[in-house]
Formats: sequence, C-alpha cells, structure tokens
Amino acid sequence: MTESVTVNKKRIKQITQTQEDILTAFGQLLEEYPYEKIQISQIAKKSGYARRTFYRHFDSRDDLLTLFIERLTLNLFKQLGQLEQPTFSQVFQNFFSYWSDYKSLLLILRKNDLLPQFQQSWFRHIDLIELGRGDLSSNTYAQRFAIGGIFSVLIEWIHQDCQTSIEELTQLSFDIINHLKN
Repeated sequence: MTESVTVNKKRIKQITQTQEDILTAFGQLLEEYPYEKIQISQIAKKSGYARRTFYRHFDSRDDLLTLFIERLTLNLFKQLGQLEQPTFSQVFQNFFSYWSDYKSLLLILRKNDLLPQFQQSWFRHIDLIELGRGDLSSNTYAQRFAIGGIFSVLIEWIHQDCQTSIEELTQLSFDIINHLKN
C-alpha cells in the first residue's frame, strides 16, 4: 500500500513539474511572440518535451493560457485571503503590490489583448476572498462592484505602462472611497 502511495506522489510531482516547465516556456514565448503566433511545437521545444507530452497535460494553447492566468489569480486571492478583516484600501494596496511584481507580464498580456481573461478568472474565484467588512463582506454584488473597480484601475495602470506608484494608487483608492461616502 505505501509503495502505491509513494508511486502516486512521485507521479503527481512529475506531472506538476512537467506542467510548470511548460508554463514557464509559455511565459518566455509570450515575451518574444504575439500569443496568436505561438505554436504548440514551439512551446514543446522550449520546454524540452515532445508535442504529445504537451497534449497529455493541455488540450490547447488556450487551455494553457487559462491555467497560467488561474495560477496567478489563485495566488493573489490566497495572499488577499490571509489579511484579517482588511479595509478596501488594504486590499487595494496588496492587490497592486502583487501585480507590481508582474509588470512585464501584464504589459505583454495587454499587447496580446489577453487582459479580459484575468477578469473572467477573478469572477470565477470571487468566493475565495472578501473585499470588505461588515454586511457587505459576503455580498456578491458588493464583491463584483469592488472587483470591477479594481480591475478598471488595473487596466488603466497597465495602459499607462504601470508608471503610477503603489502608494499613489492606494491613496487614490482611499480618495475614491471617501468620495463615495459623501
């Protein structure tokens, strides 16, 4: 029995490593080529695997893109979920601090018109985070309002080549909240 468990753990580790290698190669290719021009054969070659190995793990390039974005979203939401009763400004600051580490990736995704996939991913996992306190912390409409606003600010930040500082963006969120209260 333990031998079977050990084999399964090794196999899971191998699958995870293969997927990571393919995702890394995909990210590198996104830096060099437009998304629509990237071929499965390029991804396979760059990752060091055969095409059939790619297809054992992914159905298509779009499937790979979805996993790529889902991982970023889930990591972000995990980080935000560790905040205890955060204010909207704290969520906002942590959100942009997270994405500031991925500026070049965000600019690449913008260039390839792939940013809407992020918003879709966030909405798929909205139940993993609470973007407020009190009565509205678990209200779906409030959550979507908050994510929509944050996403819009992110898009504008990206369109301005991520030049505005996190501190300025956080202050902006505070100003917006105060404006909405009045």
